[in-house]
Amino acid sequence: YDTRDMSKSSEDSIGPEISGDGRYITFRSKDVLAYGAQSPVYPNKYNTYIYDRSNKEMAVLLDKDGKSFEGVSPSISNDGSLIAFYSKSTNLVNGDTNDQGDVFTYNQITGKNQRISIANTGEQGNKFSGVATDISADGRYVVFASKATNLYPEDDNGTPDIFIYDTQTKQISDVDLKPSGLDYLTARDQPSISGDGKYVAFAAMEHPTINYSIYLWNRDTGLTKRISLAELLPGYSRYYANVPQISDNGKYICYHLNSQIYRYNIETEETEIASIGIDGEKGNGNSNDPNIS
Repeated sequence: YDTRDMSKSSEDSIGPEISGDGRYITFRSKDVLAYGAQSPVYPNKYNTYIYDRSNKEMAVLLDKDGKSFEGVSPSISNDGSLIAFYSKSTNLVNGDTNDQGDVFTYNQITGKNQRISIANTGEQGNKFSGVATDISADGRYVVFASKATNLYPEDDNGTPDIFIYDTQTKQISDVDLKPSGLDYLTARDQPSISGDGKYVAFAAMEHPTINYSIYLWNRDTGLTKRISLAELLPGYSRYYANVPQISDNGKYICYHLNSQIYRYNIETEETEIASIGIDGEKGNGNSNDPNIS
């Protein structure tokens, strides 16, 4: 891909993510910051960039015809070699004819995009996949949500599911909630994966209520449990937990619950509030969008 020296952007730039080694930053911008980048055709469209802090150069993600495109919610591996993202573009790979948003990976070494929201048979998803994606530290696993019903066998629950793509075996699997008796959960979304790929946290709605909680799936056991506690909100009949983020070492999960940020310890199963003020009391305003090292 083409690069040029970075200069300050005069347009809106959003959604930064940094690699674990601190070298690469990926983000979206409406500006033309690298060779090969086009001015967005529509006002709310963005190009997706990678900035290399080591040599201070900027690159733009390109489709198979060498044109820039918008990749939403990019997530980057520790060494920056692989980026996972969601896109509605139909020109990233050959054979993309399903007219749905899909999940892709971009390999910095090869400069190639790969669509991963497809069935192991090669069948395209019959509904959109994304928008939130996450990638394990070594880049092996990519986790995402999808409304498609044909990515994995016996998907008959009528709700979005969480899927994991293995970039080594090129196989897709689902986060199966049946062994834990949680198949009634709906609106499953916002997955986050631990650095080693052992844990996946996600948000889901408890049907038939409209309460959202955070759940944790363990790859080793195949079991899932709820980790966000309604008991943290005494007197509330409704609660909304979302945006789970797992620490790279797989020990902690932070998440948003109603107006506060909480941290859950996977080993001790203890929860503490993170959004506290200088007086030691919980914040008196809304706190959101947590992230954790």
